[in-house]
Amino acid sequence: MRFVVPGTVALSLLMALPLGAESLGSYSHGTLRSEDEHLIVCYDEVSAIEPAEAVNGALLDLLDQLSAAPDAAALTLIYQQQLYPSPGWGVLLQAIRDLRCDLVDHASHISRSTVFTGPVELQPLEASHSVVQSDFLIGVSQATTPGWVLTTEAVPD
Repeated sequence: MRFVVPGTVALSLLMALPLGAESLGSYSHGTLRSEDEHLIVCYDEVSAIEPAEAVNGALLDLLDQLSAAPDAAALTLIYQQQLYPSPGWGVLLQAIRDLRCDLVDHASHISRSTVFTGPVELQPLEASHSVVQSDFLIGVSQATTPGWVLTTEAVPD
Protein backbone atom coordinates (compact mmCIF):
# COMPACT_ATOMS: atom_id res chain seq x y z
CA MET A 1 0.00 0.00 0.00
CA ARG A 2 1.43 3.35 -1.03
CA PHE A 3 -0.51 6.61 -1.13
CA VAL A 4 2.47 8.31 -2.69
CA VAL A 5 2.84 11.98 -3.34
CA PRO A 6 6.20 12.31 -5.19
CA GLY A 7 9.09 12.75 -2.72
CA THR A 8 10.23 16.31 -3.36
CA VAL A 9 6.65 17.48 -3.76
CA ALA A 10 5.68 15.75 -0.51
CA LEU A 11 8.54 17.33 1.40
CA SER A 12 7.69 20.77 0.04
CA LEU A 13 4.04 20.34 1.01
CA LEU A 14 4.92 19.12 4.50
CA MET A 15 7.14 22.10 5.19
CA ALA A 16 4.66 24.57 3.70
CA LEU A 17 1.80 23.45 5.93
CA PRO A 18 1.34 24.76 9.45
CA LEU A 19 1.28 22.07 12.11
CA GLY A 20 -2.21 20.92 11.31
CA ALA A 21 -3.86 17.61 11.48
CA GLU A 22 -6.42 15.54 9.72
CA SER A 23 -9.68 16.99 8.51
CA LEU A 24 -11.98 14.89 10.72
CA GLY A 25 -10.77 16.01 14.15
CA SER A 26 -10.41 13.93 17.30
CA TYR A 27 -10.11 10.16 17.15
CA SER A 28 -12.60 7.62 18.44
CA HIS A 29 -11.32 4.08 18.03
CA GLY A 30 -13.47 1.67 16.06
CA THR A 31 -15.14 4.45 14.07
CA LEU A 32 -14.80 4.84 10.30
CA ARG A 33 -13.05 8.05 9.28
CA SER A 34 -14.34 8.43 5.72
CA GLU A 35 -12.14 10.45 3.34
CA ASP A 36 -9.96 11.79 6.13
CA GLU A 37 -7.53 14.34 4.69
CA HIS A 38 -3.96 15.49 5.32
CA LEU A 39 -2.57 12.33 6.90
CA ILE A 40 0.97 11.28 7.68
CA VAL A 41 0.87 7.49 7.45
CA CYS A 42 3.75 5.19 8.33
CA TYR A 43 4.03 1.54 7.39
CA ASP A 44 5.22 0.20 10.73
CA GLU A 45 4.92 1.27 14.33
CA VAL A 46 8.60 2.14 14.87
CA SER A 47 8.66 4.32 11.75
CA ALA A 48 5.77 6.33 13.21
CA ILE A 49 6.90 6.58 16.82
CA GLU A 50 10.46 7.64 16.02
CA PRO A 51 9.46 10.83 14.14
CA ALA A 52 6.66 11.58 16.62
CA GLU A 53 9.16 11.55 19.48
CA ALA A 54 11.70 13.58 17.49
CA VAL A 55 9.21 16.26 16.41
CA ASN A 56 7.76 16.47 19.92
CA GLY A 57 11.30 16.94 21.29
CA ALA A 58 11.97 19.76 18.83
CA LEU A 59 8.64 21.39 19.71
CA LEU A 60 9.29 21.08 23.46
CA ASP A 61 12.61 22.89 22.92
CA LEU A 62 10.59 25.75 21.36
CA LEU A 63 7.69 25.62 23.83
CA ASP A 64 8.36 28.98 25.52
CA GLN A 65 8.61 30.77 22.18
CA LEU A 66 5.56 29.02 20.75
CA SER A 67 3.48 29.77 23.86
CA ALA A 68 4.47 33.45 23.72
CA ALA A 69 3.71 33.85 20.00
CA PRO A 70 1.04 36.56 19.65
CA ASP A 71 -0.67 35.14 16.55
CA ALA A 72 -0.67 32.50 13.81
CA ALA A 73 1.79 34.49 11.69
CA ALA A 74 4.32 34.50 14.53
CA LEU A 75 3.84 30.75 15.04
CA THR A 76 4.38 30.11 11.35
CA LEU A 77 7.60 32.11 11.45
CA ILE A 78 8.90 30.06 14.40
CA TYR A 79 8.03 26.84 12.57
CA GLN A 80 9.75 28.00 9.39
CA GLN A 81 12.87 29.41 11.02
CA GLN A 82 13.41 27.02 13.92
CA LEU A 83 11.30 23.86 13.73
CA TYR A 84 11.64 22.88 10.07
CA PRO A 85 15.46 23.12 10.03
CA SER A 86 15.73 21.20 13.35
CA PRO A 87 17.12 17.66 13.62
CA GLY A 88 13.78 16.54 15.12
CA TRP A 89 11.85 17.63 12.04
CA GLY A 90 14.60 16.05 9.96
CA VAL A 91 13.72 12.64 11.41
CA LEU A 92 10.20 12.99 10.00
CA LEU A 93 11.49 14.15 6.61
CA GLN A 94 13.94 11.23 6.47
CA ALA A 95 11.15 8.73 7.21
CA ILE A 96 9.24 10.16 4.24
CA ARG A 97 12.33 10.12 2.00
CA ASP A 98 12.98 6.49 3.01
CA LEU A 99 9.36 5.61 2.11
CA ARG A 100 8.70 4.41 5.65
CA CYS A 101 6.01 7.11 5.86
CA ASP A 102 3.95 8.98 3.28
CA LEU A 103 1.83 12.07 3.08
CA VAL A 104 -1.70 11.04 2.17
CA ASP A 105 -4.14 13.48 0.60
CA HIS A 106 -7.17 11.50 1.72
CA ALA A 107 -8.03 8.00 2.89
CA SER A 108 -10.75 6.13 4.72
CA HIS A 109 -9.61 4.27 7.81
CA ILE A 110 -10.74 2.88 11.13
CA SER A 111 -8.49 3.72 14.07
CA ARG A 112 -7.88 0.73 16.33
CA SER A 113 -5.56 1.87 19.11
CA THR A 114 -3.33 4.63 20.38
CA VAL A 115 0.23 3.32 20.40
CA PHE A 116 1.98 6.54 21.45
CA THR A 117 0.65 9.67 23.13
CA GLY A 118 2.48 12.96 22.70
CA PRO A 119 3.33 15.34 25.54
CA VAL A 120 0.47 17.15 27.27
CA GLU A 121 2.50 20.37 27.30
CA LEU A 122 2.04 20.65 23.52
CA GLN A 123 -1.72 19.98 23.52
CA PRO A 124 -2.79 23.62 24.05
CA LEU A 125 -0.84 24.47 20.87
CA GLU A 126 -2.44 21.52 19.03
CA ALA A 127 1.10 20.37 18.30
CA SER A 128 1.42 17.21 20.41
CA HIS A 129 2.21 14.37 18.01
CA SER A 130 0.66 11.00 18.84
CA VAL A 131 0.49 7.74 16.88
CA VAL A 132 -2.68 5.79 16.13
CA GLN A 133 -2.78 2.33 14.52
CA SER A 134 -5.50 2.23 11.87
CA ASP A 135 -6.92 -0.16 9.31
CA PHE A 136 -7.00 1.57 5.92
CA LEU A 137 -9.74 0.62 3.46
CA ILE A 138 -8.45 -0.28 0.01
CA GLY A 139 -10.47 0.17 -3.18
CA VAL A 140 -13.95 -1.09 -3.83
CA SER A 141 -13.31 -4.39 -2.07
CA GLN A 142 -13.02 -2.52 1.25
CA ALA A 143 -10.17 -4.85 2.22
CA THR A 144 -7.96 -3.31 4.89
CA THR A 145 -4.27 -2.88 5.49
CA PRO A 146 -2.67 -1.55 8.67
CA GLY A 147 -1.01 1.84 8.92
CA TRP A 148 0.19 4.09 11.70
CA VAL A 149 -1.00 7.70 11.64
CA LEU A 150 1.13 10.47 13.07
CA THR A 151 -1.45 12.94 14.37
CA THR A 152 -1.83 16.14 16.36
CA GLU A 153 -5.52 15.43 16.93
CA ALA A 154 -6.81 14.30 20.32
CA VAL A 155 -6.52 10.52 20.76
CA PRO A 156 -8.12 8.18 23.30
CA ASP A 157 -5.92 6.39 25.86
